[in-house]
Amino acid sequence: IVSIAAGANHTLAIAETGALWSCGRGRDGQLGLGTNMDHPRLTRIPTLEGVRVVSASAGVTHSMALAADGSLFTWGNGQHGQLGHKSLEGTGIAELDPAPLTPDARVTAIAAGAYHSMALTVGGALLAFGRNDQGALGTGDKVNRWSPTRVNLHGEDADDGKCRRAVQVSCGASHTLVL
Repeated sequence: IVSIAAGANHTLAIAETGALWSCGRGRDGQLGLGTNMDHPRLTRIPTLEGVRVVSASAGVTHSMALAADGSLFTWGNGQHGQLGHKSLEGTGIAELDPAPLTPDARVTAIAAGAYHSMALTVGGALLAFGRNDQGALGTGDKVNRWSPTRVNLHGEDADDGKCRRAVQVSCGASHTLVL
């Protein structure tokens, strides 16, 4: 195991080969094992077999994985949009297996908050999706986002001519930090 991520009640672990493993509470499908069962021991996520995972992040009831080729996968409870799958809006249905997302640019970094998700693109754009009632997405409003939404990084003076690129992102339970 070369990297780990801790959610509220579950763990993700990346092996040296890029295989992704999970254990812990699985009642919302956050383990990615195709069931809502808890698993006390690390179990390889079969849907991602053949995918080289380079980064993983875990929220309260959802998980994210980033592959070496920039592919992004999300699974678990998507009731606030934190999986980024517009098709789940209003259903509260969980994705029990990792499902690919196709943002408009290659993703280079990911972070999961309690009920929101963030992704950085190769060009330095910040994408946000999920719960936003406390402004965690940085979109300037309190509307949940059901698909990856580009966050304006220009601040109040978009015409100052400065190019702003995000290089790192980290999420707390209900907030996000971007460098």
